[in-house]
Amino acid sequence: MDPSSAPWPATRDADRMDVDQPEKDGEQGSDEEGENAMSTDSSEEEEDDPEEARKIQEGFIVDEDEEDEDEDEEEEQEPEKDGKRREHRKRRKRKHRRENGAREDEEDEEVGELDEDDLELVEEFTGQRIERPSKSRLKRLRRAGDQDDDDEEDEDASPVARRTMADSGRAGGAVAGSDLRDLWDDEGTLRVQRRDEEGDEDDVGEFEDDMRGFIEADEDEEENDMGEAERLERMERRRAEREKRRSAGGIKLAGLDQNALAILYEVFGDGTDYDWALGDEVDEADEARRDTKYKDVFEPSEIKSRMLTEDDDLIRVQDIPERMQLVTSSLTTDATLSLDPPLLLQDLSAASYWVSLRLGQRVERDFFRLEGQFHRYLQALITAVQVTLELLFIQHLEVPYIAIHKRDFVWHVDGPDRIELLSVTELWRVYSLGQKFRAFQERKRGLEATHDKLGSPDEYYKNDIQPNVDSMEAIADATEWLTAQHRLELQDAHMIEDDGKAKRPTRVSTFEILKKSAVDALVKDFCPPAREISRKVREVRKSRGTAIHNFLDDPNLPPLEHVVPYVDAEKNRLMEIERKRWASNPMAQDEPNPSKEITGNEMLDRARLLIAMELGKDPLLRSEIRGLFKESAQLSCLPTEKGLVKIDEHHPYFNFKYLYKKPVASMTRDPQFLHILMAESEHLVTVSVNIRDDVRDQFVQDLVQAVSSDGYSEASRLWNEVRAQAVTEAMDKMLLPFGAKWIREWLREEVEDALARSCGEELERRVNVRPLFPMDLANPNRDVSRDSNKNVGIPPEPPSVMALSWGEGDPKRDVISVVFLDQEGRLREHAKFDNLKEKDMENEFIGIVKRRKPELIVMGGFNANTHRLSELVKGLVLDPDWKAEQEKAGKPVFEQGGFDAREGMDGIYVKFVPDAVARIFQHSKRASEEFGTLSVTARYCIGLARYAQSPVNEYAALGQDLTAITFDQDAQHLIPKGKLLMALEKALVNVVNRVGVDINRAVHDPYYQTLLPFVAGLGPRKAQHVVRKVQAIGNIINREQFVRDGIMTTVVWLNSAAFLYIPQDRDSKSKLAKQDGVDFSEMPDPLDGTRLHPQDYELARKMAVDAMEVDEEDYTDEHPSAVVALFWQDPGVTPKQKEEGQRKRQEQIAVLSLDHFAQTLLENTKEQKRMTLDMISNELLRPFGEQRPKFRLPDDWEILTMLTGESERSLRLGLILSVQVLRIKPNFIIVKLASNLEGIINAAYLGEEGEQINPDRIVKIGQPMRARLIAVKPEEFYIELSSRPSDLQTGDEIYQRVETDEYFNMDRAARDKDILQRKKNSQQNKTRRMVKHPNFFNMNSKQAEEYLSKQHRGDVVIRPSSKGPDHLAVTWRVDRGIYQHIDVLEVPVDVNDPMAGYKYIVDHGREGQREFSDLDELIVNHVKAMARKVEELMAHDKYKHEQPAQLANTLTMLMSASPDRSLYAFGLNPERPGYFNLMFKSNSNAPVVTWPVKVTPEAYVFFGENLPSVPQLCDAFKMRHIGGMAAGVRPLPGGMTPYGARTPGGRMTPAVHKMGPPTGKTPNPYQPAPMATPLQQQFPPAMSTGPALTGYGLPPPMTPSWGGMPPPPPPGSQQPPAAALAHMNPARAALIQQGGSWTPQPSGGNWTRR
Repeated sequence: MDPSSAPWPATRDADRMDVDQPEKDGEQGSDEEGENAMSTDSSEEEEDDPEEARKIQEGFIVDEDEEDEDEDEEEEQEPEKDGKRREHRKRRKRKHRRENGAREDEEDEEVGELDEDDLELVEEFTGQRIERPSKSRLKRLRRAGDQDDDDEEDEDASPVARRTMADSGRAGGAVAGSDLRDLWDDEGTLRVQRRDEEGDEDDVGEFEDDMRGFIEADEDEEENDMGEAERLERMERRRAEREKRRSAGGIKLAGLDQNALAILYEVFGDGTDYDWALGDEVDEADEARRDTKYKDVFEPSEIKSRMLTEDDDLIRVQDIPERMQLVTSSLTTDATLSLDPPLLLQDLSAASYWVSLRLGQRVERDFFRLEGQFHRYLQALITAVQVTLELLFIQHLEVPYIAIHKRDFVWHVDGPDRIELLSVTELWRVYSLGQKFRAFQERKRGLEATHDKLGSPDEYYKNDIQPNVDSMEAIADATEWLTAQHRLELQDAHMIEDDGKAKRPTRVSTFEILKKSAVDALVKDFCPPAREISRKVREVRKSRGTAIHNFLDDPNLPPLEHVVPYVDAEKNRLMEIERKRWASNPMAQDEPNPSKEITGNEMLDRARLLIAMELGKDPLLRSEIRGLFKESAQLSCLPTEKGLVKIDEHHPYFNFKYLYKKPVASMTRDPQFLHILMAESEHLVTVSVNIRDDVRDQFVQDLVQAVSSDGYSEASRLWNEVRAQAVTEAMDKMLLPFGAKWIREWLREEVEDALARSCGEELERRVNVRPLFPMDLANPNRDVSRDSNKNVGIPPEPPSVMALSWGEGDPKRDVISVVFLDQEGRLREHAKFDNLKEKDMENEFIGIVKRRKPELIVMGGFNANTHRLSELVKGLVLDPDWKAEQEKAGKPVFEQGGFDAREGMDGIYVKFVPDAVARIFQHSKRASEEFGTLSVTARYCIGLARYAQSPVNEYAALGQDLTAITFDQDAQHLIPKGKLLMALEKALVNVVNRVGVDINRAVHDPYYQTLLPFVAGLGPRKAQHVVRKVQAIGNIINREQFVRDGIMTTVVWLNSAAFLYIPQDRDSKSKLAKQDGVDFSEMPDPLDGTRLHPQDYELARKMAVDAMEVDEEDYTDEHPSAVVALFWQDPGVTPKQKEEGQRKRQEQIAVLSLDHFAQTLLENTKEQKRMTLDMISNELLRPFGEQRPKFRLPDDWEILTMLTGESERSLRLGLILSVQVLRIKPNFIIVKLASNLEGIINAAYLGEEGEQINPDRIVKIGQPMRARLIAVKPEEFYIELSSRPSDLQTGDEIYQRVETDEYFNMDRAARDKDILQRKKNSQQNKTRRMVKHPNFFNMNSKQAEEYLSKQHRGDVVIRPSSKGPDHLAVTWRVDRGIYQHIDVLEVPVDVNDPMAGYKYIVDHGREGQREFSDLDELIVNHVKAMARKVEELMAHDKYKHEQPAQLANTLTMLMSASPDRSLYAFGLNPERPGYFNLMFKSNSNAPVVTWPVKVTPEAYVFFGENLPSVPQLCDAFKMRHIGGMAAGVRPLPGGMTPYGARTPGGRMTPAVHKMGPPTGKTPNPYQPAPMATPLQQQFPPAMSTGPALTGYGLPPPMTPSWGGMPPPPPPGSQQPPAAALAHMNPARAALIQQGGSWTPQPSGGNWTRR
């Protein structure tokens, strides 16, 4: 038998049969068969020892310890026979254990045959106690395993978990483990802790006795598991040895106290340090007994959902409320532990003021402002905040406990006045801000520690920055500033660390480069330090209107003259850097040269940039900027090109499409900003934030004043201008962008928090209502708190409820589901009806109502037909409101089945209730598990009934699904889920603690149990632990039992005790009398049924004694609360007697002087208790009285929305709706919407006014039609419409428009709308161009390229041109991915003769203009000719089909193989289709130079020379190259490429005028030839180290006889004609005339690659 299958070993007959079998030959045979099955060596089978077998059969038993010793000796002497003998020994041991177990079972059986009475008689006769059979061996085994598992759990736990376990172990409880064996307890429930209700250490011996013989295995299984049995045997032996050593050590160490013993063990150990060295005695028991962990069996997600992770265990055992241990909501399974350091007592004073300033608008308005209503109580407010912080973060008391039981600290009593210093919402705000303050303090200490490690303290930081660090933003600014100012020092000291490792900068910032250059010295020479400017600015702003003098020493020279030495110094520094770089990296020949010419203006620009950056990093200036943005920031929006089209007048974003300078301060409570951010993320709008212009100008003026000197010289004026430009640049480029970025994040946080609080308030409004009592419906002003109850501490019981729903309301498919729930919320009956119109079904329904007698009927559904069903049900049960309406309308009230006359009942209320929770519940896993046999509609009905009985219970049961409920239809989806869940949880915590939870009901009712996690101090994990503990002991008698029985730890109990009530009988005084052998602590306490905290019980008892004017000494022998029970007793049980008793109690309480009592308590105990005394008096009069408002029923619009989905937004008057004709009447027609909401169109609205319309002639049943909405009757569930043509003609756009914001820029919107409309009209009016040619396609450039990508080289697409209707575009394929677009002008041959045709001109108005008579000629003689030229050059052996950069690398590699040769090659230019790159490398030290080659239909154009063939092109290149080398022309530094071509590396050519047409632009025929510049004639001097300066090349060198000027124009060139100059720009004409000649550029098409 498997050991795990025997829950009670050695106690049942079936178990004894397995272990107490008579020894027969058959058993031996089975043993031998098992042995043979295990053995793989036939020789061993033949060498069985018959003597050993005989001894076993005869029951020969030897002492197990001696046998073990013999075995050890035999193993040492005969290792070669170890295998065979080990098998025999193990077989003997198993037989020995079975025989011992059999004898024990026989003894147990002998005892077990006697019942308990017989055993007591035997004990009485003999005088000896007879041991009963053990019934808990399995349980003890599990506990023993648990003890071993604790060590393993500690080893597996994280360091933080282990540390907290050690700290919390003394405070109560051990860490709950993840032992698989403890997953289920004896009742089959999930176990969450391993050490619960464990026995004392005295049970160890009993445990060991029970262990013996517990694990019994079948013979065959034992033979097949030899190694496991041996390990178990060694485990038992090792345990006995450890116990023996411990007991011996206990004797030797007797007399030592715990401290001395701990020191002794620390120095010498406990004697088990070298157990690992005992050779064969290695303890394998621990490995054998290692229990399977949850993570070895379950998925991590399953473990997390069951809250069994190490973090969950840690949360359970710590004596801190669960919510205070988390930074996220406790409702989510992704628990994030709070690791912030605790708040210290010495920090409370600073924290209280820090928190008070941020509490909210009410506190700021009423307390901090001089004109505030409660400004005189400001110090009381700060004191209240300080006390609250201490209670929250040092005593770990939650907000509900403070709000109710520490209300004397958050209220101020001023005579008869009661001033609420902190509301419940503000208490939660204090808690949230306190958490932020803890994090702020930790980061501030880190910042100060960093500063303290500097070699010498920074005075500016110490005196100015540190005192003003009051926020997380200020800490971030100070950290950035400190790092920037002392980076080198911090790097040297290894102070910038990340996870213990020095964090080295990956790149050098511009700020550091400037600080290391001569610019820093220049700035120090003419401008005060940034810190002085910051001080001066703050001084200027504080002393507004007072003249501030700046005695600055301006340099004597003007700025441009003064910077000359600094320019030289910077040049020398850069040159030295270049020399070092060349010396260290000789191969870096193609690197760009940073040592370019630096001018004085550039030096001043850099100086201004450095000043701006230093001012932009100053923490105090940033703080000023944050204040400016918070007060005067303005936000503007403009649509993007995409948003301009997509956001129309009906789009939700149209409200802010053209928002212009809206104050940010007015947007903190509006979801508009979150919608703006959403639109920005969708690339529909651009958002800009800035401060008002006057505020910006004033701050700039303050900065300028702070840096301006009082000098009057011209140099001082110029230097003031430089400094003014610097601070203006700091404002515009540094401070304003910083402020805009910060205000966006600040505003987002504010809006999210405000919306989350709004959703929480809405949830609290929904759940903070009492159940739907029928008496509330009959008497809306009834005070339910005065309802008498026979028990103390039980709110009025909710009504029994019947719920109905027709589902989707389809008569052919859906049935009517009915459920009935009793007052405890238990399902008692459910039924289904096809309809309620048939008499049989009607009678059956009435029979259920008669039998169950529900106090209330609630309804819900998903279709408008449910509304008609409700009217039918109201008539069946004679709803009182329905009867009143019928009587008011003069309609007869039919008594359906005489229901109203039966048993004197007047009828049952039928009401719709909100169904948001029921819609989620019907499809939830909880509903399927609890009501798996019911239909979905029936589950929906259960949700409705439960909501009517307890809305807070229904919402609490949702858990994480709370976020699925809509609380804000427009913006809830924009709130982060974690933040929303926190706000909703706070709302439920407030209400649940206000209502209280019956702990005994919660333990036994899983549905009601969902309220328990929201009790103060608890949470899902701690509530689960409490439930299991209480279930183990049965019920809770009084509140002290929570601590006495170890159910809760102290702090958790303090938080939750007053909110967990225990109902008490009003007539319980007789039960409170002193009983022999019964302690008062084990008796019920009447005050446990009130909202009073046990700490205030003495005050309540004192008040009861004083109210009754009795002597306390008369009740000394009774329960301390007996006088309270006497106070609550009524003179009788009739309602009149109860009212008399209540009146008497009110009179007795009224005579008490609570003010005097509170003053006495303050003098004696130093505690404020005035507000607490008011609460005690209320509880003595109405224990746990109902304080919630009455149930809120949905209004007509909400019912309409619930059943149809229509809302006031979708049914706005004036909208045109699509309807379908349902029925036709003589004077009107009945239509319905898609939501099944019915409407009426009167005959007068079917045609124009005055027309006589017969509905039968113009409409048919089922006909769809459009109609305008003219009236809505939500209470009657119908609408009125009009289908007049005149009503439909105008449309409904005006009614669908989104309302614009008050800061909407109407002018910009109208202008953009006009532009968009004109563009739209232009596109509509534009006709598609049609040309009769097979190559013509209506395509754009991209489409043409895509089409040609699958064609061959030279293939053509003719398409319309964007330049106008008289242009065509010809696109042809040059090569893969390279396409040339040619602009063709289409000109009529004869303007007066349309039939004369067209001529097609390429390069119109340029040199080399070509004309063609038709498109075919253009294709053949122009495009195809160029294609042949391209193919001819690509066929040459010097052509390389590579990208320019690859081709340059190829030439470099080939040159390394032949250093003495010059190499060149051709390649296509992908950036300029129709051009080739001629790339050459003169020698190994020369750079790769690129020259352009243009392709025309007739020739290759190379530097203006037309070369008809490729060989001629090569010869021309060689001649120019040889001529340049002979002239000794060297390439320029920087690798400049002629004619505007790009370098192979993709970099633009620097610092040279382009000699050819710019890329992507039409060549200018009037552009003069470029003049040789001094930079082209001078070269840098040779340097001693490093390679020569290199570049990508120059145009071909000029002939010396031309004096460095461009070559003369080629033959055929001429001076520009006067006619051409007359129509040119005068300046350009003058420039051409001064050039002396006119050299037109080579003609060509538009080579831009599109």
